[in-house]
Amino acid sequence: MKYWLLNARMQGKGKSYCRNISSSLVMLSAEELTERNKAMYPALSKLRDLILDFDNEYKKLKNRRRQLDFDDLQHLALQALSNEAIAKTEKDKFLYIFVDEYQDTNQLQESLITKITSKDNLLCVGDVKQSIYAFRQADPELLSTGEIAINLMTVIWMS
Repeated sequence: MKYWLLNARMQGKGKSYCRNISSSLVMLSAEELTERNKAMYPALSKLRDLILDFDNEYKKLKNRRRQLDFDDLQHLALQALSNEAIAKTEKDKFLYIFVDEYQDTNQLQESLITKITSKDNLLCVGDVKQSIYAFRQADPELLSTGEIAINLMTVIWMS
């Protein structure tokens, strides 16, 4: 019973908080939004410059150390697989390919998978509701709208 009371109090506070946010942000006039955007522009501009500087320094550091990060490896792999001979060689190495947690893949990773699979040797498992890698551009909608999903649906429905 205590848990329910605590939960009801928290719900009330949450609703109150949401009402306050919506009244202070969502209900702004066009003029008020324009003024807030103008006020934020200098800080956001500096933040953009800081991010670009960081990115440039990070690239220089990787070059100096002759290192690659995970994103570099993915892009280089896709570049290599764009060569049909390399893609065929890699595709021929796999009898079956299994991909777990498919909801956490992104478009680039789907492109890589597509390059090394046939229509009948791929099994993907995922749950859209469990996607946790949006910050890495994971796209859970690929489960239902991506090229692999469409091929899989065709195989499943035709079987």
